[in-house]
Amino acid sequence: MTERSPDSGTGPADLPFHSRDTLISLLREARARSGYSVRRLADAVELPPSTVHGWLTGRHLPTPQLRDQFVAVLAALDLAHGDQAEEWLSALARISGDAFVAKPAPFVGLRPYEATDAADFVGRDDLIELLARRIREAGPGEPVIVVGASGSGKSSLLGAGLLGTALAEDGALAGYQGVRRYVDDLTAELPPAPAVVVIDQLEDQIVRGDRAGAERLFDWVLNLPAGVVPVLAVRADAFDIVVAEPRFAAALRSPVIVGEPTIAECLEIALRPTERAGYRVEPALRDVLVEDIAQFHRTSHGILPLLSNALLATWDRCDDGILRVADYLAIGGLGGGLNAIAEDLYSGLDEARQTNVKHIFLSLLEISGEQLSRRSVPIDDVPEALRDVVDLLVSARLLHIGDGRLMISHESLIRHWLRLREWVEDESMWLRYLQQLRAATSVWVTAERDPEMLVPVMGLAWQERLEKDAALGGVLTRDEMDFVAASVKRGRAQLDAERSTNRRLRRSSRTAWATTAIAALLAIATTLAAVWAQQASIGAEAASREAQSRQLALVATDLLETDRNLAAQFAVAGHELADTLESRSAVIRTFVEPMPTRQLGSSGTTMVAATADGGVIVTARGDGQLTIARDGELAARETVTVSDGQLFALQVRELGGRILAAVGGQRTASLWDITSEPQRLGEFGAESVAYSAVLTEDLLAFGLLDGTVARIDISDPATPRELAAYDTGVDAPVYVLAAAGRTLVYGAGDVHIERDGDPQRIEVEAGTALSAALSDDGSQLALGTSNGTVRRFDLGGKTQEMEPLTGFGSYVNAVTYDNDQVVAGSSDGSVAVFDAAGTQLAHLHHPEPVTSVAMAAGRVLSGALDGAVRWWPEEISPLLDDQQIVFAGPATPGWAMLLPRRELPRLFKVSSSGLHPVASLQLPDGLAPATAGAMPASAEFVVGASQSGEVLTWPLENESAGQAVVSKLTQDQPSLLEVSASGEFLLANRTRKSDVVIARRDGLSWREVATLDGWHHVASFIDDTPTFATATEQGNVAIWRWDGTSVVRIASIECDAAPSVVKYSPSQHLLWVAENGGELRGFRVTGGSVSTEPEVRYRAATSIQDVSASEDGWLYAVDSESRLLVWPAGELTSDPTLSVPLGFRAIGVTAAGTEIIPTGMSPRMWPWQREPGEVRRVVCADRGEASPPPNGRGSPPASNPLIRAGGKRRTS
Repeated sequence: MTERSPDSGTGPADLPFHSRDTLISLLREARARSGYSVRRLADAVELPPSTVHGWLTGRHLPTPQLRDQFVAVLAALDLAHGDQAEEWLSALARISGDAFVAKPAPFVGLRPYEATDAADFVGRDDLIELLARRIREAGPGEPVIVVGASGSGKSSLLGAGLLGTALAEDGALAGYQGVRRYVDDLTAELPPAPAVVVIDQLEDQIVRGDRAGAERLFDWVLNLPAGVVPVLAVRADAFDIVVAEPRFAAALRSPVIVGEPTIAECLEIALRPTERAGYRVEPALRDVLVEDIAQFHRTSHGILPLLSNALLATWDRCDDGILRVADYLAIGGLGGGLNAIAEDLYSGLDEARQTNVKHIFLSLLEISGEQLSRRSVPIDDVPEALRDVVDLLVSARLLHIGDGRLMISHESLIRHWLRLREWVEDESMWLRYLQQLRAATSVWVTAERDPEMLVPVMGLAWQERLEKDAALGGVLTRDEMDFVAASVKRGRAQLDAERSTNRRLRRSSRTAWATTAIAALLAIATTLAAVWAQQASIGAEAASREAQSRQLALVATDLLETDRNLAAQFAVAGHELADTLESRSAVIRTFVEPMPTRQLGSSGTTMVAATADGGVIVTARGDGQLTIARDGELAARETVTVSDGQLFALQVRELGGRILAAVGGQRTASLWDITSEPQRLGEFGAESVAYSAVLTEDLLAFGLLDGTVARIDISDPATPRELAAYDTGVDAPVYVLAAAGRTLVYGAGDVHIERDGDPQRIEVEAGTALSAALSDDGSQLALGTSNGTVRRFDLGGKTQEMEPLTGFGSYVNAVTYDNDQVVAGSSDGSVAVFDAAGTQLAHLHHPEPVTSVAMAAGRVLSGALDGAVRWWPEEISPLLDDQQIVFAGPATPGWAMLLPRRELPRLFKVSSSGLHPVASLQLPDGLAPATAGAMPASAEFVVGASQSGEVLTWPLENESAGQAVVSKLTQDQPSLLEVSASGEFLLANRTRKSDVVIARRDGLSWREVATLDGWHHVASFIDDTPTFATATEQGNVAIWRWDGTSVVRIASIECDAAPSVVKYSPSQHLLWVAENGGELRGFRVTGGSVSTEPEVRYRAATSIQDVSASEDGWLYAVDSESRLLVWPAGELTSDPTLSVPLGFRAIGVTAAGTEIIPTGMSPRMWPWQREPGEVRRVVCADRGEASPPPNGRGSPPASNPLIRAGGKRRTS
């Protein structure tokens, strides 16, 4: 922003500051020295905390009317007294200018618009009119249901649109009165008819699974006096709350769907309030807003709070009545400002208040499956000790108080504040326990605090945590605190028995632990079932089985991050109980990523090694046992006791027809012949501890506790001969030990390299190198380190360090080579596979720290602290850059295309074993890739684009790509690129000109034949003709045909909300149109003509992001809540048979044979299965039949299973 010259004659050198940033810095430093909180400082100068906070952060400068108060702030901070204040005011005049007086902003930031903001609530006139009409038409006892995705503007529609605009004297519902109600104030007096009662955020008012609470609220709603119309608003992903209520059937036929605003509506939201306030928007900012809004619509949802917040932040920087693009970009644009605002406030607090902020935000969240949402709590329940922090957060618009309840201003903050996401990740299990506490408290309160509804174990666990951290009491409501206290009182007499049970459970295997956890989770459901059984006896057994099936499905989802195999078993058990939507979806969800074959064992350090062909797989365990599996069958095994202590090292090698094993650990460093019956050939460490081992054709070596390396000549394995030991010179365990050919590497601090009498040394900080491996030819060395990297060295000539391998969250305990690839295992529970260039190819998850890795028959073997050996499938699916946005490419038979953001298309052949990368595309010199790609059905070529507007066409032959042919059709990167089935025609949009180019192919070049004016953000060719459909900027779908000279509009499809998807399915002969409001319709295509009446219609709970159809007629979709929806062929008019949470932000979906590939914000793209029955068959064949659910009550786990161990392998 350009600084103005001062109006007075004061020179810059005489002023205490010369820019806004310097002023902010001076104020911050002074407040830190003074020890003032924002609230105390505001009280001292008699100003609202929001005003003072705005000055301290630079969100706005003091206006002339508040100069005296600004001088008071300076005095309180000991910055200026007496005449010095005039210098500060002169400097302030210089950077702000007295000629301009800021006006109140017409934007509300993250919080919803309220009735008092009605004048600035624009762009939603049609929705207000529709809502008013539904209210007038509502029959007795019939609610009006409002549904929309998070961020679509439901709360603002009810607050400013309904209670503010529609109920005004000149509004559509003039004469009506309006009031809000919450589930805990239903007994309050109602206004006389005609009236509306608004119950917003229904999902937050009813604990998920609390059927009794839902029944109580619904009974109240349906028995309101005549003429009093209830309006229920629910987030789309929680729509099942009202769908499950049969008495709402009539209301569900015509809910008010709140979809994403169109680009034109978003611009109206930005421009009209600005102009009404006497400001204006710089033309360049308008253009940038159009581009940002269009891009946001393609990749996400919930734009309204982000737009309002960005405009508010831009307004706060405005000092001349013009909202400028420079200020908009400075605050980070859409969404970018949220993290900065939250971090700015958080970083200015002392440590105690930062802890309080964390507790407050976590207390206002609830977790359901993999979805996070807000909850509201009565402001009166907030402890007095937290009030000043709450006031500060409310002043910064991060929290909002409405109708006496405190909540996070908007769910956009959950997605965009990185620190909050880290808190959620760190405390995810605690949040789930908190959710269980809330559910149990609700049951207890509903049952009039019946002692039989108390859960002593839960109360004791919470009491223990509160004793360690008293501030956690601030996250519980009064009812929850009462529940904890009552449960503790009831459970004291049971404590000894519970402790005994927990000790026994902790000694059990992991499967037993999980079974006990299931029993604990089912305890509440069992209690509820007993209550409900008194009310309904018909179908009780079926209902119970369905409830337990759903519960097992939830638990399977929770176990995904800790034990995928166990999750699969519980998902299958749930499906065995009842074929519910949840159980089907859980089965599919647990079978997405590779599922290894397992061998279970006692927990502890688990070392694994194998012969090259995988015929013999050996495991050394923490209990001193050596386990040998033969013929590639992990289940068929024999054991032998090697030591009475733990085992830490293992190597296996075939030599001269023998299979030898080097085993190291406490009180052993031994050589074994395991060709048949295991025989010990020699013991070389009975008085020491061996932490590493190598085994070559003629050398056996062990790294020992005292920093030495024991060496043994095994030229004749039957008579091993000890050699002189190597001394590292460091009295520390030797973790680094590797050998290949004539090269030996060892070290406890620095790494020593012995090679043909040419010793070398690599300087390494003591204790940082934990594992080592040499490539087969000894030319490369890999070191696993304690800082979460794999250091690599080229030993071909002079030793040179290469680029390290990164991406681990903790110590790298194990590393090995597989030809030119590196496989590494970490304490963060991951095994990663890298190619020679350092690109990560695969990421394999474990529930516990990984202690060893090996290769067997081209497949990864891993051992982990849970005692399990895992043998992973050979095929891996594509892994892309972390946090990459990936779009779905077109579905071409036998092929899959992924479109990483601003990268060239990536092509894969599809088989039953996964995706196989082929046809690597090369970019012509001087061009930068755009996010676009297309391919005809024949797969003769693939089309991409550059950021400067060139269309690139690569010929394909034998799964290889030739050199790209460049065609210049646009001047800027197209966001739309479509090719007809035959490959004859192409569509590409031009963002700057706001039109679409129709081009015809000439060889591998393209020439423009026509243009189509207007903004068309999605399009699809129909059949093999120059007929295509587009989503227009007016919010409808138009059907176009090129007649040889020009483009003619031949039909239109009206939409209630902006189309998000327009896609033709040749296998179904249907044109699919999805709208932001959740409507999905299929229109029959016959001979190139499109019916304008839908043949298939489905109303989704939230917006559909993308659809794709398989060759055999199945339909797949992903919605804005990142769920995969599946309809089998022939069942398109029914509800989807699968609704699977994807676990990442989904953007697109593509059909790949009988498999499904969802795409979006995920570094890994896996093919998903579509038939639970087939998945069950595979799981049961590999892991045994499904077990029935356990009965009776159990105890919760004694520790948080999400906490990962970090550190070295266990020592003596």
